[in-house]
Amino acid sequence: MRITTNSGRLLLEREGELAGADLSGLKLPSAYFKDSSLRATNLSRSLLSSADFSDADLSNACLAGAVMEGIFCPDAYFDQADLRGADLNGAFGYRASFRGADLSGANLRGVHFEEADFTGANLEGVTLGGDPLNDLTDLRGADFRGANLQGLSFERTRVEGATYDSRTCFPHGFDPNANGMICRDYDRKPVERESA
Repeated sequence: MRITTNSGRLLLEREGELAGADLSGLKLPSAYFKDSSLRATNLSRSLLSSADFSDADLSNACLAGAVMEGIFCPDAYFDQADLRGADLNGAFGYRASFRGADLSGANLRGVHFEEADFTGANLEGVTLGGDPLNDLTDLRGADFRGANLQGLSFERTRVEGATYDSRTCFPHGFDPNANGMICRDYDRKPVERESA
């Protein structure tokens, strides 16, 4: 396997494939993983700031405690991935998929995850809101059907057009309808739900 930056600078070279590799605790800032298969790869506690994960498959990967500030991950797959306590501050992931992923305790301040899919994901205790540059967390159009959102503060977070269903667990007192969210049942038709 050979890992480089966007500019071609070599970060790591060793035998084997990326998928399933143990890359835990490594410093790989600005790594170029575009279109890579990182399925079941262990990247826990790794420094991955500003890495490019565009169209990459990180399904079942372990990214617990990873520093992933400012990563670029549009159309990437993080399905069933372990992102507990990961720092995704300022990440850009248009249409990224986090189906069934565990993001509990992760930092999602200032992320741009428009139209991302969080179906069945655990987002309990995730930090949302503005980042140090005062950027908002953008989750417009995201899919939160069946997601656990308890313990979140949606302050400085845009969720207009995001979908949820009767299985979605919201923080006490949060009114999804008043925040522009849309309730959809399993056949994806809008459902009228009374405000809390």
